[in-house]
Amino acid sequence: LVLVGLLLLVPLLALSASAADFYVSPTGTTSTAPGTGTITNPWALATALAQPAAVHPGDTIWLRGGRYAGVFTSYLTGTAVAPIKVGQYPGERATLDSGTVTPNGASESAMYGLGVNGTYTWYMDFEVTNSNTTRTNPTAGSNPPNERVFGVGLFASGNKIINMVIHDTAQGIGSWT
Repeated sequence: LVLVGLLLLVPLLALSASAADFYVSPTGTTSTAPGTGTITNPWALATALAQPAAVHPGDTIWLRGGRYAGVFTSYLTGTAVAPIKVGQYPGERATLDSGTVTPNGASESAMYGLGVNGTYTWYMDFEVTNSNTTRTNPTAGSNPPNERVFGVGLFASGNKIINMVIHDTAQGIGSWT
């Protein structure tokens, strides 16, 4: 029984030992050339969320501090035993801000500050907000079109939202899978 437990543990230890860290910043590059995604040459957030070839299950993507303006769609795909982690860099504050976006006519995942289409990814410790100070909808009726972007939309299974701050959006979290 002990031998079976050790045999099951060895692949997990090997996987965690090979996990890599990548970095994004509000001024990061859209290039996925070798050498990018490092702490000194970070990616743009949209580039990292598109899962460049260098990003594998078990890896971590760190969001450096600052304001990431717009809406973002994640296609990151980890596994149940090796999820990809996306988290705020320790000691810094990363904020996804959809305040300049009006969702009318947008695709489903683009109606969210963070739309999640990939699987088995953990999103941790950062903020999703809408800084637009307009809090009224100019369209009358019982079901007017939405004028504010939603917070986080989950469109695939196996994802986790951990210790996130989501505020001032049309809705907080929508789970559609």
